[in-house]
Amino acid sequence: MLRTIDCRTQRPPDAADDYIVDNVAANELVICSDIPLADRLIKKQAIALDPRGNEFTERNMGDRLAMRNLFTDLRDHGGQMSGGQRAYDERDKQAFSNALDRILTRLAKLPSNASTD
Repeated sequence: MLRTIDCRTQRPPDAADDYIVDNVAANELVICSDIPLADRLIKKQAIALDPRGNEFTERNMGDRLAMRNLFTDLRDHGGQMSGGQRAYDERDKQAFSNALDRILTRLAKLPSNASTD
């Protein structure tokens, strides 16, 4: 089952994230590039995938949060930050497509009572 959530809001900054986390179920896939949101989703046994095809996991979340927090601190304290992520390109599209296929295949193999309603 595919479910999309329109999270445009004028509420507090994390209101959309809170809504997603409150409404996600185990083994549901969420596409996001927000590392703190991904961390919250993983703690609820959901699957988080970024648009470049990188799956967020319990194993890699500590490093990702640490890097995110380091860059946030540098930026907040006047550190020079050049650019950002490189432009989204064909490699990213292919990596996302491959990761999405792997995750959907993995989810399809779950017993029907282990997936969401």
